[in-house]
Amino acid sequence: MFKYMLAVVLIMICGCVTNEFPRDEGDMGNALDMYAAGNTGGWSASGNLIMTDHLKDVTLQAVFPVSTDYTIEFSKRDGQGSTTLAEIVWSVEGNSVRRVVDVFNGQSVTGVGQGVRIRIFDNTVDKPASTYTVSVQVAPGTRGTFVNPPYREAGFATIAGGAIFVLTDIPLDTGIHSIAILISSAGGVPIPDQSLQIKHIDSSGPTTLRQYDPRQWFWVPIAPGTDRIGIENFNAFPVNFSITLGVDG
Repeated sequence: MFKYMLAVVLIMICGCVTNEFPRDEGDMGNALDMYAAGNTGGWSASGNLIMTDHLKDVTLQAVFPVSTDYTIEFSKRDGQGSTTLAEIVWSVEGNSVRRVVDVFNGQSVTGVGQGVRIRIFDNTVDKPASTYTVSVQVAPGTRGTFVNPPYREAGFATIAGGAIFVLTDIPLDTGIHSIAILISSAGGVPIPDQSLQIKHIDSSGPTTLRQYDPRQWFWVPIAPGTDRIGIENFNAFPVNFSITLGVDG
């Protein structure tokens, strides 16, 4: 009788071990758990926006089965000439971080959280009202490339010769961590080295925290405490500037 009972116990143990699908405790294991529960682990939303209507939005909210890396991808159809932004709020245990990026085909953002809230809205000014479509999807994993960060355009300006011009304030609480500046002379005149200077400014002083010629680097980390970007043109001719802000993700 003892041997018979022992054999039954061993069969039950072996059956339990065999029926448990072997897996790692990382992302693959989490994905298998979600699949077994009937959840593919993905979320999406889409809708229409209207140029110059800043109140209408498309939203998505997701609560993740586990805290890990998730990537948001955007799509935009029509809306030529529109400016569209996405506000992203990642949250973990009641605390959150906020990111704001431009929305266009090819934009993606990676973050870590237990959940995410996304609001996509039009930020176009001085354009005729026109309807266009945006969509967003969220799934586990990281962005395909980290060569360039997610970003938002800060604008284009022409600065006269001999002028100091504060081009843009740095939006706070939006995850901006770097800046890229492209330049050209308005009349095609060669621009001498060091004749243009970019300044990262703490306006409470004001104090210059970082200063450089924009042609030395492309993406430049924004100095901690910076709330303004200053541009100084020492040339006698005007210079064009295009500013892009890099966002964490």
